[in-house]
Amino acid sequence: MAKITNAAWMAYAAGLDPDRFREALRDADFPWYEPADDWTVELGSPEHEAVRTVLLLLLLKRKQVTPEAPAHAKKIHRKH
Repeated sequence: MAKITNAAWMAYAAGLDPDRFREALRDADFPWYEPADDWTVELGSPEHEAVRTVLLLLLLKRKQVTPEAPAHAKKIHRKH
């Protein structure tokens, strides 16, 4: 029997709001998705990979804040 997952489970596991994740999935406009479906996919399937990609993009956007380098790292050391 095939193992399945869905958007809510994936979002919770990644620490994301499931509603935000499902919104991003709808925005991705996958040709295989039917609006009445519940974003359930078979693990390892092409659909699962597509959903994982959207999840990864959301996580990357969330972490786009680049920490500032410490003050001592900003100094330029030149040899004279």
